[in-house]
Amino acid sequence: MTATVSDSTAVEADWPTTFRSLLGDIVERGERITAGEGLSIGSGRKSRELLNRSFTLQQPHDRLLSGPGFSFNLFAVVGRFVWMMAGDHRLSPIEFYDARARLFSDDGLTVPGSSDGHRLINARPGLNQLDRVIDVLAAEPATRRAVASIYHPEDAGRVSRDIPCHIAVAYNRRRDSLHATTMMRSCNAARVLPYDLFLFSLLAEYVARRIGAQPGTYTQFTVSLHVYEEDLDAAARMAGSAVDDSRPRMAPMPADDPAGCVARLIGIEEAVRLSAPSADRRWVRRHEAAIADTLPDYWQDFGRVLLLHAIRRSPLADGEAAELSADVGSRLSAAFRRCVTDG
Repeated sequence: MTATVSDSTAVEADWPTTFRSLLGDIVERGERITAGEGLSIGSGRKSRELLNRSFTLQQPHDRLLSGPGFSFNLFAVVGRFVWMMAGDHRLSPIEFYDARARLFSDDGLTVPGSSDGHRLINARPGLNQLDRVIDVLAAEPATRRAVASIYHPEDAGRVSRDIPCHIAVAYNRRRDSLHATTMMRSCNAARVLPYDLFLFSLLAEYVARRIGAQPGTYTQFTVSLHVYEEDLDAAARMAGSAVDDSRPRMAPMPADDPAGCVARLIGIEEAVRLSAPSADRRWVRRHEAAIADTLPDYWQDFGRVLLLHAIRRSPLADGEAAELSADVGSRLSAAFRRCVTDG
């Protein structure tokens, strides 16, 4: 008997090309399935699915999608990144950025499954898996044990609106580069994949910088990669659209003090979000100054996106909010500014 090996990993030049290719494959070759009934947001819905699909990116910092035909909510994904790095699972902070988060809460107070950061950082008292992985990589650079679990044993058969889509993350340092792998049980390719890619490739960069390594390749493996039936036409249009090679790209994460920068960003996010109901012109200037004074250029982009979203949610009059938003937005990098404009 002869065994055959099939490599399902696609290595593409960039993320926009990879994303279009994945969508095209699902639309053209995906198997038609109907999910069973249950509490999941996908219950009873029809989709097209590819099983056991993976891809690898050589430059995962080029993680933004923008341009005609794409809708990428930079406010929501930056808010979720900070929520993730804070190890939070409370509903109210992430609902500020994404109202749909409430659909995944069982009790109206917490997000039990897709709170990936909570599961990585605060799943048990005193257990920070992310720090442990970083310590393992620092102590033994060639280790094969730098793995953190997101899907926990109690999730098997748990009745909930929200079972984690992510299974685990793994990191392998080879020579001077840290290669990252994210494993998923399920992913909505048309609507969710761009956000997962942003979050977990950014997390991989953060881990690399924490151990003094260069960010390497990013691989994502998904058991069920699918597009819901109502999104098939939009997915086909995105798959057939042209890649804008002149688009501005997100810069690589700098090596200087990533942990300190993220900690300060978490503090800025909380201060901005909680005080937004009392926002006025001086409030905007105060937080803009705090962002500029406490964060280096790369991380200022994140802080300004958070501030822009808070201005949108504030009681400021439309005209004044538009003026202040234009001023804050003018200091974004070209890549972030394009996403804000297109989104």
